[in-house]
Formats: sequence, C-alpha cells, structure tokens
Amino acid sequence: MIKTKEESNKEEREKDLKQSLRYVEPLLMVLGAWPLPPESSLCMKIFQRVIPVISIFLALFVICPGFFYIFFKAGGTRRKMELLSAFINSLIQLIKYIIILNSMNDIRTLLREIRNDWLYGTEENRRLFRENAKIGDRVVSIVAITMYCGGLCYRTILPLSRGRITLPNNTTIRLLPSSTYLPFINEQITPYYEIIFVLQVLSGLFIYTVFSGAIGIMMMICLHTCGLIRILTDKLMDLIDKSNTSEEIIQEKIVNIVEYHRKIKKLVIKEHNSLSAIANVFIVFMKI
Repeated sequence: MIKTKEESNKEEREKDLKQSLRYVEPLLMVLGAWPLPPESSLCMKIFQRVIPVISIFLALFVICPGFFYIFFKAGGTRRKMELLSAFINSLIQLIKYIIILNSMNDIRTLLREIRNDWLYGTEENRRLFRENAKIGDRVVSIVAITMYCGGLCYRTILPLSRGRITLPNNTTIRLLPSSTYLPFINEQITPYYEIIFVLQVLSGLFIYTVFSGAIGIMMMICLHTCGLIRILTDKLMDLIDKSNTSEEIIQEKIVNIVEYHRKIKKLVIKEHNSLSAIANVFIVFMKI
C-alpha cells in the first residue's frame, strides 16, 4: 500500500516524538508511573497497578529498618547523622514517587499537548523541539549513568568486596548494602542475609530510577515550554521585521501571537499544578 505524503509526514513526526521520549518513557514505565493510552493491553494495565505496590514495599523495606537501626543500634551522634541523611534521601525519593503517581492525569494532559505540538507544528518548530530534546536527553543520560553506576557499586561491589568482618568481640558479620535492624530476624543468618541483600539492591534501583525519572519528566516538559517561548519570540520578531506588511496581515499576526501566548500560559499553569510539588521536594532534598 502506497503511503500518502501526509501519512509519511505524520509517521516521521511520531518518530521524532518517540525519539524525544526515549529516556523518560522507559524510566517512568518501569515504575508504573507512565500514563498509558486507553487502548493499552490488559497486561499493561495490571502491570501499572502492581508495580507501585512492589516499589513502595521495596522503599519501605529499607527506610523503616534503617530508622530502627539509627534510633536503637547506631552509636554516636556523628554516625547517626551520617546514616540519617542517606535514609532521608530514600524517604524523599519515595515521597517524590507518590507525587508522580498522583500527578499521572496532569502528566497525561501535558503529554497530549506536547504530542499535538510535535504533530501539528511547522518544520521550524519541530527543529527547536528536537534541539531542546537533545539537551534533555544528555542531562537525563548523565544523571542515570551516574546514579546507576555509582549506586550499584556502592550497594553491591563494596559490601561484597569486604567479605566477612570479625569484630573485636570475635563476632563475624557480613555487610549489607544498607544498615538495617529487624527486631525479630537475624539478618546475618542464611537465607535471611541473601534475601535482605537482594531486596536492598532492588530498593536502590527503585530510588535511582525515581530520581532519574523525575528529572527526566521535569526536563522534558520545561524544555518543551522553552521551545514554545522561543517560537513566540520568533513570531514577535517576525511581526517587528515586517512592519510594512498590510494592516490586515499585521492584525492576523497579532491575534496569532496573543492566542499562542494564551496557550503557553495555560501550559505553564498545568505544569505548575503537576510539577511544583516535585520541584519543592527537590529543593528540600538539596537543603538537606
């Protein structure tokens, strides 16, 4: 079947849009936080319901025993403060994840707006979108590589490389990725040690994915808005440069500029409603 030029252009624009989402979509999809289209399969819908439960369990499995360890076993104020900062980070990522889940409908609306801009924008508009998308891709890839490589080395290679450690009281222990205290379980006994070790590594993967995914979705939406503002600026410059055009055409351009400005303003309001809480959590985390 021969495709028409319009169909080919639409496929090309869909491909460009998919390319701009190549890092953000997988990160949020793994977390069950990516808005699914209505025609998604039943398996995907079940997956999206189950994954958040598993993810929250993994996070709490590290956070709760970690705080128990700080308050009931850790000795010295300095040691407690060092551990507290790590577990507060995990708690903040969990809060951020819950915010993203609660903002899925707003994110779905924003993605619909972004998709329409990609599909129905001019070639020049899409060029700006592609440039901004590349910036976002670089940032997200750097953050993800840093988090996963550094985090997995810290949670797997470091404790395993230390092996068994003999304490002054002649007790032998094996290090875990994260300090933990479970009152009714001896985490040093097999198979409890192995189970806890694997769950803590998976919890770390969850934390790194939330951190990278949150940055990715914020970068994508904010950079897309920057592209829209750049387009609005170009429209204003075009109006100024061609001031000798007929009054009727000038009026049409002014109306188009006003409508485009109104569109950007609505999009910014939607962004604020969906992303402001995530941004506030980022600010709290940086202060800590």
